[in-house]
Amino acid sequence: MLAGMLGSVISGLNLNAQRVGSAADNIVNSRTTGYKPTAVNSQTLVTSQTSINSYSAGGVQPVSTQLIDVQGVLGVSTSSTDIAISGNGFFVVKASANGGESLYTRDGSFKPDSSGNLINSSGYYLQATNPQSGNLETVNINSYSGSAEATTGAAISANLPAGSNVGDKFNVDVRAFDSQGGQLNVPVQFEKKSSSVFTISVGNVTDNNSGNIVAGALEGSASGPTYSVDVFFAANGSIDGYDTDSDGVIDTQNPPGIYLPFNLRQPEDVKINLDLSGVTSFAGDFVINSVGSDGAAYGSFSGVNISSDGNVNASFDNGQKRTIGKIQVATFTNPNGLEALSGNVFRATDSSGNPSLKDAGSGGAGTVQGGSLEFSNTDIGSEFVNMILAQNAYSASLKALGAADDMTRELVNSIA
Repeated sequence: MLAGMLGSVISGLNLNAQRVGSAADNIVNSRTTGYKPTAVNSQTLVTSQTSINSYSAGGVQPVSTQLIDVQGVLGVSTSSTDIAISGNGFFVVKASANGGESLYTRDGSFKPDSSGNLINSSGYYLQATNPQSGNLETVNINSYSGSAEATTGAAISANLPAGSNVGDKFNVDVRAFDSQGGQLNVPVQFEKKSSSVFTISVGNVTDNNSGNIVAGALEGSASGPTYSVDVFFAANGSIDGYDTDSDGVIDTQNPPGIYLPFNLRQPEDVKINLDLSGVTSFAGDFVINSVGSDGAAYGSFSGVNISSDGNVNASFDNGQKRTIGKIQVATFTNPNGLEALSGNVFRATDSSGNPSLKDAGSGGAGTVQGGSLEFSNTDIGSEFVNMILAQNAYSASLKALGAADDMTRELVNSIA
């Protein structure tokens, strides 16, 4: 009887000591990014009763639960590489930039280290899908030192005078870029051929910086003829079609692309798809409404930002962006079953189930918020109350321990 009483008291002391310890951990981590507090609950510990006329003390068992699935408040950060998840899921991280075990965290306080790898304040490296290899790899921003983008499309919007004379010429200069970021001038000329037909030709392509001729334009591909295409206009002034072989018959509804083979320079050949849907032939003057093209000159790396779908985008000072990784959000059937490790990370267990990697915002996974951090969801007021209650219960257990001690002493004295 007395032994059972002592065991019960000891279990109560252990329970309330753990409660004070968990409250202390929760309070000191109240400023830890993405921290999830631990709650120590209790359940009865009952021993078998051999008789209805006697009672055998059991005790209490602590049940520790980490509230991993509880969303913390998101706050704005001044760093574009700080990220948070709004909704379910975890970032995939590793303890080494070169590989190792996959772990999971809500701590999105990522900054580049000396090598350019994104690492959080606990020393874990962010993993994302590499768009080239398709593998989950450490995100590194130093490998993208600069960017240039060749032109792939150009659009011309202009009016060619319907009343112009055969032989009249109208010129439009298109700006383009090669794969090395060289700026090119592509002269496009419309020459009146007949009452409703203009011939489109492209002159020698020159380098905007040196003025040197760097390429001659071909139709469509490296095997195409010198660029010369007839464009037919309908009675309403819109384009009716194109004749690419000068046989007087429309053979396509789209103009062939302008192919630029480079002989004096080493960039890749450029093919520019033409959009002439904005070209008309009405009475009046020759008017250029707009001339546009894509591509960009060389630009230096200027920063990185992370979009809500998890794309890690490198920005360059030429206005271009390049996706260097895609963050996958790991979800679990039972996130509260994850094993907590030092550094505010978790390991998958049989209780949590295996991770399911999903695109941010899809399949129940939360969205990624760039320039944000998830704060600890510790309620300091509640933790202090829990600590006081546990302390009082601990003191009461000590009183019970003193009573058991007195009874034991009395029993020993009476026997002696």
